[in-house]
Amino acid sequence: DGVPLTNHAALQGRLVVDDPDNLAAAYDAGEHRHGTAMASLISHGEYDGNETALASKVYVRPVMRPYGPQDGTRREERFPPDELAVDLIHRAVRRMFDGDGALPPQAPSVKAINLSLGDAAQPFDVNLSPWARLLDWLAFKYQVLFIVSAGNPGSEITIPAPPASIARMPDNDLRSHTLRSMAQQRVQRRLLAPAESINALTVGALHAQAGPIGKTGLLIDPLRGAALPSPAMSVASGFRRAVKPEILVPGGRLHLEAPLLSSVATSTKLKASGAAAQPGQRVAACDPSGNSNSIETRLCGSSNAAA
Repeated sequence: DGVPLTNHAALQGRLVVDDPDNLAAAYDAGEHRHGTAMASLISHGEYDGNETALASKVYVRPVMRPYGPQDGTRREERFPPDELAVDLIHRAVRRMFDGDGALPPQAPSVKAINLSLGDAAQPFDVNLSPWARLLDWLAFKYQVLFIVSAGNPGSEITIPAPPASIARMPDNDLRSHTLRSMAQQRVQRRLLAPAESINALTVGALHAQAGPIGKTGLLIDPLRGAALPSPAMSVASGFRRAVKPEILVPGGRLHLEAPLLSSVATSTKLKASGAAAQPGQRVAACDPSGNSNSIETRLCGSSNAAA
């Protein structure tokens, strides 16, 4: 994953970070987003679920870093551009079980490896991706289980009704329109590599969370709280029509943003929103100012579900 905030109050003493490529040096304060959230979910589960924390430590191997101008704008974490993701993951797993040069194996006792990662530029289409085939081989060679997020390829839902009518639409009607819209987007909602891996356990997001929803402003819940596949979920099958994902796990209740009311519109496109009122699972987060080590945030998606 990305580099987590190891001194976060919820993660202190719970992580073993192995960063041979020194990716941590590329981070500024407040940029340890994805790795911190995933480490929090793996260690504690959703905060509001009040689960017992893992007794064992989590081995973290960073494979992403933030890129972009350091001008105060938000930089996204991604794989280094000078290395293929499949090669980087291969090198990382070999380092865990075989060592690296003269270095002994760094995590030989690990039995489950979480990959809340995916390649949005490589949706599954007929043939297994090199990354998926690599996971199949590594799972067999090292007798380890890869837990892979299905990805969040969906970004919008089309409801065949004017925006003004959605608020008074019956729950079952809105849910049916949402699921039908997802099904009609099969081409756009394919698994993201390496989620089509045969030997991996692919995890999708369920539209559910333990915590309260709270105030959501003008955002709309297209499933009206029903524990169904998340509106961001993949709906296409895997290799040779295999059922993928194999399991759905709560990944937060994703709410969507409606367009401005229109008197002539006959349909409504609901889109994912970055609004602060977004509900989701409560997890550890980094403070953009770097002044606090106990910040929390709310997130949704299959990355959460896998973690």
